[in-house]
Amino acid sequence: WAVFHILVIVLQAFVFMMLTIVYLSMASSDNH
Repeated sequence: WAVFHILVIVLQAFVFMMLTIVYLSMASSDNH
């Protein structure tokens, strides 16, 4: 299924984006 493959890629990109946002928010809070 190509749709399933695309869904997995989108989920991985979404999780990576969320982890990056959380990491940046933690880093910015540590600076303050």
